[in-house]
Amino acid sequence: GLVMLGGRSSFGPGGWGGTKVGQILPVDIHPGDGQIEPENGLKVLASPTALDNYVLRLGPTRAESQRIWDSLPPITGANQLGRPKDGANLLAQTPDRQPLMVSQEVPQGRVLIFAGETWVWARASEESREAHRRFWRQSILWLAHKEDQGEDQIKLSLDTRRIALGQKVELTVIARDAKKDPIPDVQYETKIIGPDGKEERIDPLFHQGTEARATYFAHRAPGEYKVVVTGTAKGKDLGRDSARFFVYQDDRELENPAADRALLNQIAELTGGKALQPEQLGGYLKSLDTHSLTETTTQREYQVWDNWPFFLIFTALLTFEWWLRKRMGWV
Repeated sequence: GLVMLGGRSSFGPGGWGGTKVGQILPVDIHPGDGQIEPENGLKVLASPTALDNYVLRLGPTRAESQRIWDSLPPITGANQLGRPKDGANLLAQTPDRQPLMVSQEVPQGRVLIFAGETWVWARASEESREAHRRFWRQSILWLAHKEDQGEDQIKLSLDTRRIALGQKVELTVIARDAKKDPIPDVQYETKIIGPDGKEERIDPLFHQGTEARATYFAHRAPGEYKVVVTGTAKGKDLGRDSARFFVYQDDRELENPAADRALLNQIAELTGGKALQPEQLGGYLKSLDTHSLTETTTQREYQVWDNWPFFLIFTALLTFEWWLRKRMGWV
């Protein structure tokens, strides 16, 4: 995901309008967009229709989230933004209805923009500091497609991210609560999603202390695989985590693609050839006698007995032999 914050070198004034980044931002931006800097600061108003959005959910209920947003101190200023694009979500705005926070999902991922800076929230009351921490934590989780992780965290780790076909990858999972303490008696469900989109479930994970482990052998087609683990404890959904690894086809011929100079020289010597460096090939071709390459030799074979004179001579000899035997009385 991408998050962009306000500043004098951000959005339109920073020249982002004509860039690839500017194309995926959820608002229109122009080089002439100015700054909004009220003397008493700028109040951030959460959009009432967006309070159920994961990014804005600072309290257990809509009313509590609204109260927390209303209690946050004004920020020092913000960039002036254009209108939100089609498909974008307006999350927060100024008192005069100018967009301040907008999100959108694009083919490349998720984008969140905030036209100001939130450091003043972290320096105010304890409640404001907690709201500031939760706001940015949830923003990052949303950008990473992990908004369903919640305060209880399922943490998945792999011992490697690249294996050959037939090799194994070790999975380790642990669940922690909001205080980062391990959660006991967690039931995990694990599935592997292959490059073809087909899912494959892994047998129940083996529990070892506070962790759960499993082993997966790569037996399918090469490509990128995704591991998704969800956890429940006492009927409560603890969220999920995911990780990716790549399976490649082991090719012995490509393990050492460099030329074996010694072997090439040996082959050339045994066959009467010549081993050359690649850069010597052009000069060697020019040095060849082109006439010798175009000379042809024609070889003809004649069989003595395969013609009519030989047949006549053979017939005459047989006739003479018969006449001689007749004359001598041998027959």
